[in-house]
Amino acid sequence: MARTDTISSTEKLLDLIRGKQTGNGPPVPVETPTSSSVSDLSSRFGRLLKIRRPATIGVSLGYTDLKLVKIHHASATSQELVDYRSVAYPPEINPQHPDFPSFLKRTLNEFTRDTKFPEIWSSISSARVELRYLKIPKVSRRQIANTVFWTFKKEVSFSENEAVFDFDFLGETLDDGVPKFEVLAYTAPAPKSIS
Repeated sequence: MARTDTISSTEKLLDLIRGKQTGNGPPVPVETPTSSSVSDLSSRFGRLLKIRRPATIGVSLGYTDLKLVKIHHASATSQELVDYRSVAYPPEINPQHPDFPSFLKRTLNEFTRDTKFPEIWSSISSARVELRYLKIPKVSRRQIANTVFWTFKKEVSFSENEAVFDFDFLGETLDDGVPKFEVLAYTAPAPKSIS
């Protein structure tokens, strides 16, 4: 059984934290780190443990060149431009040429060699995208995708093997007093794999 007249080390520590003197001598001065010592330490660790932030690669296929942009997400609301490159197509090669996929793969590998698992985004000409604003009957959650697909298919003829179909759910609405769902549905040419 512990004696009640002795003060444990935990109690002494709590008294120090609370600002009370223990009476066992003068207080020990505590050195607070200066901003320069903190920055020196963080820069040393920064070099040892390079923090990888998520990277996004933007790709634009132009008529004569390939434009590449790399950004890091500094925070949830801000991005930082890390690299930009414009690469001219080799002679006689354009995006429709059979050798273009290997050129694109080689160029992307060079551009992203120090980036693990980047997100790669590209845009396509809007002339190749079919976009429709649709109102569909209010159905169960499991049936929404199927209903959107067949409603879109009635308006736009497309091959499921040659196009990618997707939609965005916009919300509920009333159409002449009847509850319906609003969706934005679209197709785009299916991507060809780069091997």
